[in-house]
Amino acid sequence: MKTLYLLLIIPVCFLSCSAKVDLDKIVLEFSEIQCRAIVLKDKRFQLAEHLRSIELDSIHKKMEIDSLQVVIDDTKNKSLILADSIKVKLGELFKNTLSDPYERKEFSTRLEKYIRLNGCTHQ
Repeated sequence: MKTLYLLLIIPVCFLSCSAKVDLDKIVLEFSEIQCRAIVLKDKRFQLAEHLRSIELDSIHKKMEIDSLQVVIDDTKNKSLILADSIKVKLGELFKNTLSDPYERKEFSTRLEKYIRLNGCTHQ
């Protein structure tokens, strides 16, 4: 009877143990896409600010405004596509890998810290 009990307990113990999530690896991988989004957001704001500054002299700058608007629209589209990609990737990550709320919080904290310390230079 003891042998049967041990034969049932040992597989249950092995199955109940799960591999620890490597948050540092996930943070490093996810920081790339997050940094690209930050860079695009900053570029959008810089371009929009530049557009506002040249609109004051719009008659003389019509061609520059049109050209800049194309760049702004392209940057905006890239930013929106990347935002959707981030949303999907986060959804998958939180559903499949980081289902524990503590792991999610730790991931967010580490990601923010990593980006703050390392910037967005590894794109």
